[in-house]
Amino acid sequence: MTEEEKNAAAAYVKLHDDVRQLVRDSLIASLRSNDYELTTLLQNLTLGSHLLDSRVKQVITNQMQR
Repeated sequence: MTEEEKNAAAAYVKLHDDVRQLVRDSLIASLRSNDYELTTLLQNLTLGSHLLDSRVKQVITNQMQR
């Protein structure tokens, strides 16, 4: 693996983490302005899901391929 490929891979991982955190922070901020029970339920169903993680990875991969 070349140095350029290593840097691209590191950038991909950082981008993935940053986007995931941004999505989480945005969702949590929106949910906190509403009912607490609803907020807790939705956090557990969405943020705790592997589906969210795989979807974020897919979006990032698609964007990087463009």
